[in-house]
Amino acid sequence: MNDAVENTEVKPEADYKPGRRSFWGLCLRILICVGILWFVFSRVDLSEVYQLLKGINVWAFLLALLLFFIATFLFTIRWGIILRNLQININLKTLISLQFIGLFFNLFLPTSAGGDVIKAYYLSNISRKRGMSYLSIFLDRYIGLISAIIFAAIASLSVRLEINGFTIYYWILLIFIVSILLSVLLATNFARRINKLLGTRLKTVQGIISMINESSKTILKNPKVVVWTFLLSAGYLLLLVAINYIFIISIGQSIDLKDLFVFLPVIALLTSIPISINGLGLREGAYIYLFSTIGFTNSESLSISLLNFVLFLISGLPGALFYLLSSRKGKHIL
Repeated sequence: MNDAVENTEVKPEADYKPGRRSFWGLCLRILICVGILWFVFSRVDLSEVYQLLKGINVWAFLLALLLFFIATFLFTIRWGIILRNLQININLKTLISLQFIGLFFNLFLPTSAGGDVIKAYYLSNISRKRGMSYLSIFLDRYIGLISAIIFAAIASLSVRLEINGFTIYYWILLIFIVSILLSVLLATNFARRINKLLGTRLKTVQGIISMINESSKTILKNPKVVVWTFLLSAGYLLLLVAINYIFIISIGQSIDLKDLFVFLPVIALLTSIPISINGLGLREGAYIYLFSTIGFTNSESLSISLLNFVLFLISGLPGALFYLLSSRKGKHIL
């Protein structure tokens, strides 16, 4: 890892002021959210959705909430392993606080992972390693995404679903092959060549390429980290599958677990596209479209999506508490 990445200076919080471009970008995302949600809700019988949600067993929802907190803990452990590999030693209490603060900010920031930027910022204030802090977040998401795609590719082998006449397995396999090829290529000097060709015209793309380059090299250097993070990613995905399975049973439906292993990574990928707030609209549209391929009604699919959103909303509340407590004490984090 080069020194430029490791020793990047941390700017004070006052330096991070949203510009006019950020304001209009936020406005655009809000409009996109409203537009997609209007499109989705206009095609659903809301009275049926209400009846489905009204019939949810409270204990089943609480079990799903408990499983989500356990999944968040696994997510935190995975991040901690990556941080130690990058020579950043942070205690578990602080990491848990950062994780929940990230979940809180996810609720109103672009994409389903917008809170990661906040996590990286606070971590950089603690570790005094700004570049490495942001790299750890990127690496954590990168490993999680690759792991999810691998599971989806395996599960889709036995799923005979088609999207626009094309078997879904081939879509997943194509995404997997492209992801692996990019990871291998961008781990070499090929990444530097691309950045030189780009010059200074596309700084955001250059930053992403550099992050993938550093992340890929970090992964290849330590196979033990790869194994542990992959196993934790497997545990995280299993818990998400269990949560959605509980919701599906609660609304009186049934599903083959293999379908969930295919659908959830695709939904996660779609909600990470930075065109809406917290993936709103994209998540609901993805649930309706994918679950309709296996016979779910629009109302049932939307109900499952809304239950997931309520789960995310509740799980973000501890983050608000951690954030307020740290602010009152005049600290960046607990």
